[in-house]
Amino acid sequence: MVAGATAGEAGMGIKVDYLFDPVEQDRGLRQTILETDFRIRPEWVWPGERRDLFYRTSYQPALYLISRALRPKRILEIGYRAGYSAMALLAGSPKAEYVGMDNGGGEAESCADMLDWAERLVKGHYPKARLLWCGSQKPWPAEAVNGGPYDLVFIDGCHEREAARSDLANAWSLMPYGGTAVLHDLWHSSVVAGVCDLLPHLSFSMRTFRLPHGGLMLLRKEPDPWSDLECRGFDKL
Repeated sequence: MVAGATAGEAGMGIKVDYLFDPVEQDRGLRQTILETDFRIRPEWVWPGERRDLFYRTSYQPALYLISRALRPKRILEIGYRAGYSAMALLAGSPKAEYVGMDNGGGEAESCADMLDWAERLVKGHYPKARLLWCGSQKPWPAEAVNGGPYDLVFIDGCHEREAARSDLANAWSLMPYGGTAVLHDLWHSSVVAGVCDLLPHLSFSMRTFRLPHGGLMLLRKEPDPWSDLECRGFDKL
């Protein structure tokens, strides 16, 4: 595990900034994100959007670059909202199968109109994309479960501690070794606490970096030689 703090320390209230390693100061990385040709186009913006779109020029281009680099065959997103992140993920890997989940709850800006907008926006560009109006805290619909395994998962759902933990746990179970989970909203202490509750039980490698609107944590799923039956070669020693 590579991180600036242990999972236990982070879960007990260590500042979120401590989770971010020095690589986020890399001007080359920042410049690459700033110069990438992917941006949220004005015509994509939900008419009810009440926030300055400045922050949306940060992590969506980063998601595009991540997707373009990993070239996933299957993508899962928890919390697709108006569809901006879905557009970024699919722009990076246009041939990928995409499944998004959102229940329209959470922040004040979330509503049925926003999810309807996402349906038209994303499917207008990627007709095979599947956007499911459902919560991630209940048993997942078969369409989401059977859509895996997912090589790339983007989690931007509920900010509550238990929800953040269960979202990652459920998504992790549908990821193959080598799959990557990308976590957002790490400036919320409850999200960090929920994720760090689970990290001691996972085998992973980590990369974190900060962006103008918070940051992203990348967790690559690795084999666990102590518990995975496929890796139990040490039993023969």
